[in-house]
Amino acid sequence: MKNMNLLTAMTSIFALSACGGGSDVASIPPPPVVIAPPPVVITPPAGATLLEASNSGASLTGAFAASSGSTTSNGNINSGFTVTFNRATSTYTVASNNIVFLPTRSFGGAGSTTSVDNVGGTTTIDIPAANGQPGRTLLISTPGATAAPVRLTYSGFGVTLADAPPSSQLDTAAFTYGLPTPFASRPVTGTADYTGRALALYTPSDSRLAQSVLSGESALSANFGTNSFGAAISLSGQNPNTSAINDFGIYSGAGNIVSAADGTRLEFTSFAAGNTIVGTPLSGRADGALYGPLATEFGFQFSFRYSTAAANIFPGSVTGVAFGRR
Repeated sequence: MKNMNLLTAMTSIFALSACGGGSDVASIPPPPVVIAPPPVVITPPAGATLLEASNSGASLTGAFAASSGSTTSNGNINSGFTVTFNRATSTYTVASNNIVFLPTRSFGGAGSTTSVDNVGGTTTIDIPAANGQPGRTLLISTPGATAAPVRLTYSGFGVTLADAPPSSQLDTAAFTYGLPTPFASRPVTGTADYTGRALALYTPSDSRLAQSVLSGESALSANFGTNSFGAAISLSGQNPNTSAINDFGIYSGAGNIVSAADGTRLEFTSFAAGNTIVGTPLSGRADGALYGPLATEFGFQFSFRYSTAAANIFPGSVTGVAFGRR
């Protein structure tokens, strides 16, 4: 499938009733009412790493960004996004309350194809089309990977894309997830500098053009005394439509460190000051979180659009993640 190549370079209840026909026919009692048990909610073990929490079957909190060539959407850490790993079947379930922009899908099991990149610290799972849903590919950081460029202990990241998405669904989504820092446990004084990597997919608005994988560096500087932060990413990659190496430049943002129901949120107030090669992006968005018991790691997802072509970069959208540690 094209996605494997691109990323390797988601009860009906029937009520029965009956009645007797006459005085000589005994009434048939109704069937017993069966009450479904409440869903089992697994919480991560205290002080768990991402690997330990994933293997426990816990649903881990995160946030996502999604886009097609012409539309973008972002969810934040309170938007009901979770990642759950089933150790018995080696299946990841990526769940979201936003069924239009990021429909819930499970990756793994029968019919799927899985490959592991030990050097890059990622796992790629390709699932075929089924039940009216397009085939889809998930690239996700492997929990506990020791040879990854950035060794993450409490957080992870992923990118999904569809082979041929319905017009009502966006074809690319990127997310970070893990064990968010409890707001009460975050540092309250001092500063911290984080470094890491960025990974993104560029989707041209023209569906006849191929997507591009982008990568680069990321950095985040947090001031816990003022609950503020600044962040920056760089992105570049080969354009398969022209074979040129496109430098998408440096994008920066800033925001506030705020309390969220699921942990400590990186609430961006601005993102994506465009470079001089391709002009200023439109609709730049980002959102993220701090992860680990002492805000050891960060992760955020972003999306933005270009409306005009320049320097072999066609109009389209960029969706990705940035992650790192201090």
